[in-house]
Amino acid sequence: MGYGNYTALERSSPDKMFLATTAIESFWDKSQSMLFLGEWCKLFEARAHWEPLDYEVLPYHWRDRAKLKSDYQYLDRVYEVYMNELSSILNNTLNVDYPVRYWRVLVGWWLKLFIEILFDRYSNVVGAADKFGALETWITPGQQYVGSAARDLEGFIASIVGDRYNLFLFSRIIEILKKVPFQYRSYPDEATKNAPVSGLSAVKWTRHKVNNIMFRSLKHLVGDRDVFFYRSHINRLALLLMNLKLNQVPTPGGYYVPREDLSPDLDLRGRVGISAGIDEFTSVLDKLVFESIPLAYLEGYHQYSNLAQATFPEACGTICTANAHLSDDLFKFWAAGRMTKGSKLAIAQHGGNYGSGLFSSQEDFELKIADTFFTWGWNGGEKTVPMGSSKLLEAKRKKQRGKGVIYWNLNSCPRYSYRLFSIPFGPTWQEYIDLQIRFAQRLPVHVRKKIVCRPYSSNYGWLEADRIREKVGDVKFDLSGKRWGKALNEASIVLETTNLTTLLESLAADVPTILLMSRDTWEVNDNARPYFDMLQEAGIFFDNYEEAAGKLVSIHADPSEWWSDRKVQNAREAFCTRFAFTSEHWIAQLTSELAKINGYQTN
Repeated sequence: MGYGNYTALERSSPDKMFLATTAIESFWDKSQSMLFLGEWCKLFEARAHWEPLDYEVLPYHWRDRAKLKSDYQYLDRVYEVYMNELSSILNNTLNVDYPVRYWRVLVGWWLKLFIEILFDRYSNVVGAADKFGALETWITPGQQYVGSAARDLEGFIASIVGDRYNLFLFSRIIEILKKVPFQYRSYPDEATKNAPVSGLSAVKWTRHKVNNIMFRSLKHLVGDRDVFFYRSHINRLALLLMNLKLNQVPTPGGYYVPREDLSPDLDLRGRVGISAGIDEFTSVLDKLVFESIPLAYLEGYHQYSNLAQATFPEACGTICTANAHLSDDLFKFWAAGRMTKGSKLAIAQHGGNYGSGLFSSQEDFELKIADTFFTWGWNGGEKTVPMGSSKLLEAKRKKQRGKGVIYWNLNSCPRYSYRLFSIPFGPTWQEYIDLQIRFAQRLPVHVRKKIVCRPYSSNYGWLEADRIREKVGDVKFDLSGKRWGKALNEASIVLETTNLTTLLESLAADVPTILLMSRDTWEVNDNARPYFDMLQEAGIFFDNYEEAAGKLVSIHADPSEWWSDRKVQNAREAFCTRFAFTSEHWIAQLTSELAKINGYQTN
């Protein structure tokens, strides 16, 4: 039997297995023994469908954290090669002439994400073929994959965590490598209904349209600006004060601009290509870069570029944002162009894990493109400027009433890996869930009944709350969606489970906090390790669920006595100074730093 487009597969012999790459069951052959390519295939709510099957699950290649760290370095080298190649090709194809930095700001984050997720999917397919030689599978035709290119980065990010896009991606890898015999199957209409979509609520849509009208009406009156704030995560009053201190007219901080629909030009995508591959993985990457690149960067390039120039200021000295440089493509078109004319890019930290994680592709990317990076206390080199966090200061200012509620704060992560940083992502997230369940099971009933569990707003198919309910029946759940700041205001104790934003908010707010997370999958860097060690020695941080449960049992009746202990507070204060710094004078300090970038001083 050869490889290729079969009209029918031979009936499997007993030693053969069917490779299931997806949770979409119409791409499973349940008549055979099955190899699930990963835990993402086994939806918790569909367990009645897969539990009775004869199946195995391929061990996840990045459970080997040493391999992950080595692959991270390899993929960063691949990224730099392809960043340069892609820049040159796009210049030639689009008849423009921009430096690599322009293209890095515009398409660099997409390229980094795509290389990382493609390598993960590639490694799973190769691992299955190497470990289970007698496999066969069903895939979708390649043209369906090419036709599914996202409109922009926001759409791409929405798609990479869902089953539809990943089925297409696995199909193309299998089609190219020809390591697993396959048969083409049509993609089911009903699966399309479950495809992830991005969008805005009616209220947010209206607010963004109003902001856009306001900005357009002010644009010609405002003229050139020293500092342009956009999606800066700074509240409106603070933005007003900062603009006035900078002697410039305030404008809305974020806008939505309606965009025309785009369609893939398959002829164009077939003509352009990249040939930088030096090994099997990069030979696959060569074939898929221009099949996968979002429409905004190719078919819609000139449309987006013109719209960006018509929407944003014609000139400014410094561009200040917290996250628009990642997924707001219209902004990136404008910012990349402005930076070629001398504008500076100042990025403000907008969440946790920064400065403390062992590795992070997002942090590396942001430090690469920024002229200045404002941190929440940590120092990471000449570009970084420690600055008090307004977000954390807001949490700190909340008056703590301590109603006796023990909030158990959960997070979630896509079933498929979506970017590389030192957390348990992809299939390893199940280990995070299992750790939390074992912790809860260890608690006596009278303590569990005081706990209110707050699942993350998006569960990505893991259904953490349902899993916990099944194993631990007497835990209450808060599914109200209330803001974390309000929950903090009600908490007597917070049980944190990640090295992410809510940990920093809880510690900055000085709420009694117990942190439970595994050091094996939440790796921290050498500079951060002493601070986590201090939290551990003070009885705040635990990587053992039994010890964490024991601590909660011992302090739940009167957490304030433990929390006010000098050793505990010293550890908290040292950690916050480094990673959750707040200052009542942050507006004056940030304004001064932004003015300094532009070469002058504020009053």
